[in-house]
Amino acid sequence: MTDLVDLPNSENSTDLNEDNYDDLIVSIEASVGKLSLLIAVCDDVNFRNQIIDRYETELQPETRPYRVTLDRKEPSLRAAIAQLIQSDDYLQKNSKAIITVTGTEELYFLRLGEERSEQEIFFGYLQWTREALREFHYPIVLWVNNQILNSLIKQAPDFWSWRKGVFYYSIKNFSKLYQHGSGDNVIMGDKLMGNKIEIQITNNLQGANIANFANDIIDNARHSTSNSIQTNTTKVSEINTFVNIFKKASLKEISQYLDLQISTFKMPDDEGEAFRIKIFKGLIDEELDNKSSRLVGLYEGLAEIYVKRLASGKPQIYKTEQDIAIQYLQNAITLRRELDLRNGLDNSLAKLGSLYESQGEFEQAKQLYSEALDILQAQGNYSDAIIRLNNLAGIEHSQGHYEAAVKLYNQSLAIYEDGKDTDITTYASTMNFLAGTYHAQGKYVEAEQTYKKALKIRIKAFGGSHADVAVSLNNLGLLYSEQGKFIEAESYYQQALGIQLKLLSDTNPDIATSVNNLALLYYSQDRLTEAEAYLVDALKIRQKLLGDNHPDVAGSLNNLAGLYKAQGRFAEAEPLYEDALAIAITTLGDDHPITQKFRENINKLSEQLSLSKKSP
Repeated sequence: MTDLVDLPNSENSTDLNEDNYDDLIVSIEASVGKLSLLIAVCDDVNFRNQIIDRYETELQPETRPYRVTLDRKEPSLRAAIAQLIQSDDYLQKNSKAIITVTGTEELYFLRLGEERSEQEIFFGYLQWTREALREFHYPIVLWVNNQILNSLIKQAPDFWSWRKGVFYYSIKNFSKLYQHGSGDNVIMGDKLMGNKIEIQITNNLQGANIANFANDIIDNARHSTSNSIQTNTTKVSEINTFVNIFKKASLKEISQYLDLQISTFKMPDDEGEAFRIKIFKGLIDEELDNKSSRLVGLYEGLAEIYVKRLASGKPQIYKTEQDIAIQYLQNAITLRRELDLRNGLDNSLAKLGSLYESQGEFEQAKQLYSEALDILQAQGNYSDAIIRLNNLAGIEHSQGHYEAAVKLYNQSLAIYEDGKDTDITTYASTMNFLAGTYHAQGKYVEAEQTYKKALKIRIKAFGGSHADVAVSLNNLGLLYSEQGKFIEAESYYQQALGIQLKLLSDTNPDIATSVNNLALLYYSQDRLTEAEAYLVDALKIRQKLLGDNHPDVAGSLNNLAGLYKAQGRFAEAEPLYEDALAIAITTLGDDHPITQKFRENINKLSEQLSLSKKSP
């Protein structure tokens, strides 16, 4: 069977979505009165809903539209449709209808300690549902995202073979379809007009300057409809054209316009970041002879691009990009001092301190945080001063200087309690940090009391279903786990995970932390099968969210290796320990405490392997 629409492999056609929409309409109309399985693919839920609204409107009144959402507890396509039909008299008597099915995007790929994940249950139903669907005489449009589609092809091949068409929709290729919506504040797609691109810019970008820049860019840099700007080999002449135009622009306008360009020309994330970096570097080169506040802003702007990349786990060579971000922040700080630009200096100092802290360079980080704190206190900026006090306390805690950390946290709390700051979120976080230090000292009574104070504050301020409440519950779970109070610990962990699963996507790092905590709890109880399932889930989340080359991924690999080692599965543990160490060396450096710990773990495993080989 040939699909009506093949997987799109070209980004040159701005009408691809419109063509796919037309094909979907034709397929639906040709299938009225008989079973037809149509699969629609879209990663953007809002965009998907607009398409559904459009075809339902267009098909009426001849064809009556219905929608059904899969039940996550029992994600059966057949059961969902059967329940819909049983509850509707028209469907029981007529076949001039179309049924749209959504909800697959809500199904978790994680097993979370269960035998199968929600997605695996869904695919299991699909694989054996083909014959049962014959009783339905309607076209059925099943909406999935690309992740679900790829898994469906592999795990439900029988269902896949019955499809009548697959229709792909991408927000990147979207132009005409969006214009059926009502949003006035949307950046529209581009339309090719001969050798010129007409860019529609919304009012909320404010200012004719941006529009003029757009026209200058198009007139001077876009000599054809080729998409050379979208590649990693962007022409030097085009970059120079951008740089020349941006000489006239404020830093805010530059950022706004780069956002617009990346959106308009549909650049993938990595290419968009590379483009930003090239522009900023070009502007810095042009500005080097003019030591000015503008150059300071360019240094800080370029550093921020790298900092965001580090936070997302994108860099392949993590430490290299850390060092680049550090260098640009150092340049900005040096120039700020030279020009006596005190306003904003504290922020750059703090960002540089955070980078050093992440590298384990604690003394340098403390010096920078302290200077930032002095500036803020002199300005009477108590809300930010609390954050810097907490930064300093966190480093003291990391170094094992617990009494110093307690003193600093109490200083932060006193600022709030004296009425100099009113941010309840920061106050509760500081209380939670203080409890963590008591916890590390083994002062379990003080830790429990302080954790519960933070929890009470958060519930009162935010309600019971809030991410910060989940953090407090997790911390209490950890405290009870370390005291051997496993029933209480599991209860708190499960409460935390339940809140997070309601509020967050299943690839959120906080969920990975909760899953990891449960795994370690089960490990300590010798419930190794459950522990392994949760450790694998935590690793999958972190790899999906952060990529394979991130310190948190290294931590998950190390934990899983430790479990295998405890089970005597040395051959499985060894490559995981090696991978964890390699990531740590790349991202944190040889001398970082975490790297040293991973090296110690693999050395201990090597000793055990040697002993086991010598044993008769």
